[in-house]
Amino acid sequence: MKKVLLVAAMLIIAAPVMATVTVTATDKGGGVVEVSYNCTAAEAVRAFALDITVDNGLVINNIRDFNRGESKVPGGGYGIFPGRFANYINASSPNWADTNYTPIGRSTDPNTQSGLGTGAITVELGTLYVGPNSPGPSGLLFRLDVNTNSGAHDGNLLIALNGTRGGIVTEDANLAPSPVLTGTKVTLQSCIAIPNIVGMVITDANNAILNAGLAVGTATGAYSCAAAANVVISQDTGSCVASGTPVNYTYSLGMPVVPNVVGSNMTDANTAITNGGFFTIGVITYEPNCLKTPGSIDRQSPAAGTVAACGTTINYVVDTNGLYAGRVFTLYGSTTFTVTSAMVNTWNALGQPNCWCCASQKRGNGVYTGSSATKTDAVDLAQVKNTANFNKNDTTSNACLDFNLSGKIDAADLAIVKNTNNFNKVTGAAPPCQ
Repeated sequence: MKKVLLVAAMLIIAAPVMATVTVTATDKGGGVVEVSYNCTAAEAVRAFALDITVDNGLVINNIRDFNRGESKVPGGGYGIFPGRFANYINASSPNWADTNYTPIGRSTDPNTQSGLGTGAITVELGTLYVGPNSPGPSGLLFRLDVNTNSGAHDGNLLIALNGTRGGIVTEDANLAPSPVLTGTKVTLQSCIAIPNIVGMVITDANNAILNAGLAVGTATGAYSCAAAANVVISQDTGSCVASGTPVNYTYSLGMPVVPNVVGSNMTDANTAITNGGFFTIGVITYEPNCLKTPGSIDRQSPAAGTVAACGTTINYVVDTNGLYAGRVFTLYGSTTFTVTSAMVNTWNALGQPNCWCCASQKRGNGVYTGSSATKTDAVDLAQVKNTANFNKNDTTSNACLDFNLSGKIDAADLAIVKNTNNFNKVTGAAPPCQ
């Protein structure tokens, strides 16, 4: 049967028959306190009026997780707040979600504590129902958030009955409540220590964070030489953080993967290889290639994406179109050719023509042979015709006269020299590079 709970009903005089009602405050850490109740008699408690105080400079700044409104289900909670009912609830069309409608007693009412934001509050909760829909013999009344902004220190929370506001009221006026405020003196832990989750798998780490009253923050994956995949390798730390603080951590992706440095310049490639300390720079080979960007990485070993042990050396080949003293070329896979300082000086004086960076490092007029340092001319024509060169491998001639890269100095090369598009043209422009 539905009954409107009036404030006057809270002034019922207790009869000799007693029912033990326990109100318990439990510290949950981080300034969170749960307040619950338990009644030994079958007769349910109809209302509570409690004064709650904290000391040592702490303040109560929030009340939450309480029921609102009528309880229309079996075992419903206490959602009628006598101190605010008349001010915020229209009985014919109640808006239970009104944020002003809370169990905190108004400080303007008789014998009511100061309220939220202070060290003392009065809490008033009641129920409209008896029978199956009345609250059960035990349960959670509400949770409190205690402010720790004044510093990381402990305090005490006390619960007392407010007799003026009704104290504890039962349905049966002859069943007097015998309050037992068990555990009401609570030492508050003003902050939470972040648990050590290093070495845990991700699932266990998340559970440990949540069970401590904190929140899971950003989880970042990183390669590791020591930890298996999905194991936490580093984390945020702190011995005193607020409830709900997000905890960020890094977990292992397993053994590292060789980075892709092909197409990068040497600076970026070296940074990518040594980043994280997983790999070291191995052998760097410089290789001429007129068709690719000078200074870029042409290929690497091991290949990108290879899972490799920590400490593996990464070798790579750098494309270059420049000559430098001491640079060694291999001509047609066998004969080697070493560049001298004099050759570099001449090459620089000619404007560093690209044609001289090819497999046999120059075409037509040689760096140190021929009648002109800048043109493919009659001397080059004579060199091609010379029996010491003609129909011989290009490697036998310092002039490098195999213009078409066939492997021999032959009639085709002679035709290229005679071609009016090439003859008496600067060597850097004619004949074309490979």
